[in-house]
Amino acid sequence: DGIPDTDDYCPSTPSSLASVVNRYGCPKPLASTFDIKPDFHALDLRSLSNLELGVGNYGKIKWSESIPLLKDETENQTTYKTRLSLDNNITFSQNKVTLNPSNLPEMNRQATITLHNISFTEPKIQRDGISCPSTICSNITYDKTEKTLTFTVTGFSTYEVTEGYVPPPSPPSGGGGGSSSTSSTSSSQASSGSSSGGSTLALGSYTIPQDISTQSEPDEFEGTPDPSSCSSSITSSPELFPSLSSALTSSQIQSILNLLLAFQADQHVVNDVHCALLGYEIPSSPSSSSSTSTTPSTPSTPTTPLSYTFTQWLTIGKRSEDVRQLQIWLNNYSPSNSSGQVHPYQVAPSGLDSTGSPQAGSPGLETTYFGPATESALRRLQCDRLSVCSGTPATTGYGATGPRTRSVLNRN
Repeated sequence: DGIPDTDDYCPSTPSSLASVVNRYGCPKPLASTFDIKPDFHALDLRSLSNLELGVGNYGKIKWSESIPLLKDETENQTTYKTRLSLDNNITFSQNKVTLNPSNLPEMNRQATITLHNISFTEPKIQRDGISCPSTICSNITYDKTEKTLTFTVTGFSTYEVTEGYVPPPSPPSGGGGGSSSTSSTSSSQASSGSSSGGSTLALGSYTIPQDISTQSEPDEFEGTPDPSSCSSSITSSPELFPSLSSALTSSQIQSILNLLLAFQADQHVVNDVHCALLGYEIPSSPSSSSSTSTTPSTPSTPTTPLSYTFTQWLTIGKRSEDVRQLQIWLNNYSPSNSSGQVHPYQVAPSGLDSTGSPQAGSPGLETTYFGPATESALRRLQCDRLSVCSGTPATTGYGATGPRTRSVLNRN
């Protein structure tokens, strides 16, 4: 192949490959479709570190391990190194990348994928058409401004990004509010049901769905606050809302609140509706007593006081400044009576991840994305401080910042 034996890393190369060998006598891979690639002519292709391959408009792959870009082939009882066909086995397209692991087992290793021009509200990563589990897809970062999604994978197949945002359901149909006499009546009573099995609540135009049941919910349901979490201007008057205090389960109440939040209702409105659904009377105008402090008694004081006030329902998949502040809280909180970890609810450890990049969510590197690591840290807090150690955001509030969790966050 024209390479001196002293410099030839790939001896016995057949003459058919002599025209495509690099300076070390090794056949260069077929990679004409990529505009992001190293200079294969000047590299030792037997083991290549920090390899990056990609197509500028669509994205790139960066391997964290050393990758051999050669494979052995035997002909006439002679074994030699032959070239890999990257063009035929790695493809990029909009929101999608595929690597055939059967034809390129040498490259079926952990890597970081970056995809460009992602314009989804809540990108969702799919592997072979189904949602990619966190055991395979991790370290997910979405820069909405740059329209770039980055994530780490343990191995290869087809990865595609789709829209994960599900629009909220349309508001229940109903009347336009009725006359003043109807409105007056509706503020103090609720009808008990109709012949079709549903029940219609005469509060404005809201109609309770027909699948409302009277089953009980666990007392520790995180989405249902105790009376002290309601505004001091609200007085307990469950007799004003007889059907609400008996017919709505905790998860159904939470569904109503989620609907209000989906339509970006003011948090104070959501709080008032929440308390009303629990059987508390809400005055038509604020009373002078509203300035009375209702902050619960302070528990053990953290060694790192935090002053941010949390008001939003946050759960996995959310993106906001509140999420970043939550990560800061979890990373910095340290109980004064802690005998174990100094920061038991830290989102991610300091230092570098397996790709050599800083850990997203670690102290000083908090993000606005509520991912699995944030959820895990929040759940540890809920289990320790609220004895809520199982369930889901919709059933027990586990993994979400419901009223009781926000009370813990806001008092420290």
